[in-house]
Amino acid sequence: MADGGIDMTDLQGAIGLLYRAGWTGLSLAADVRSETDQDLLSSRVRAVKPSWVPEGRGRSSRGVYPEGGPPTWADAISEEPGGYHSWHARLLIAPGGRYRQEYLDEPSGRVIGSDGERSWVWHQQEPGPPIEVRHRPPLHQLLCPSELLGDFTLEVQGPVTACGREGIAVVATPRTGNEYVPRLNASTLSDHLEVIVDAEFGILLRYEEAFAGQRLSLTELAAVVLDPPEVADLSRFAPPAGSR
Repeated sequence: MADGGIDMTDLQGAIGLLYRAGWTGLSLAADVRSETDQDLLSSRVRAVKPSWVPEGRGRSSRGVYPEGGPPTWADAISEEPGGYHSWHARLLIAPGGRYRQEYLDEPSGRVIGSDGERSWVWHQQEPGPPIEVRHRPPLHQLLCPSELLGDFTLEVQGPVTACGREGIAVVATPRTGNEYVPRLNASTLSDHLEVIVDAEFGILLRYEEAFAGQRLSLTELAAVVLDPPEVADLSRFAPPAGSR
């Protein structure tokens, strides 16, 4: 049993964690690491693209989107170069839906965040004010995992430790009939997911999409710290000066 009486091998317990997971009340800091096989992802997008989706150029797919949920089909049809894409960021979350995510390996020095009401993105090396973006949570697949319950059949593998925290390893297999959806998601591209559910909060500590034995994408948290002192400084979550 984990804290709170959750049976680490019980499917209903895992479902309950996913259903109740909520990131807006969390207070934590963590490193984020993500990687995507762009070539494999692009081939999967084209293989399952519905006939009603027009050909065209869109932004490239990157598995778990840093700024929020999955793209539309039209967004994902991209002619950008493929290859292997990875990024590393530092995430800070404060109660009230506040967050700040700094990308550590991008020349532009990109930072995204929200003060709980407005989401924003800032490129330190680009002129002009920050660009406003639609208000939505960061790391959508990790922090809003209840969507797994509708699109996947879950199988609990057992208790694990990740980021120094108790977790539950779960394999998620797409349900049939998910092929024609308005937005891309893992159930249309992968043949299974391997995730680790945090045994206390229900968010995901690790999220891996795979197809035919190959990794499509992986996003995971590391160095998780609860109630870090930085969350007391609300200025960290406010849009930088000059934003609308």
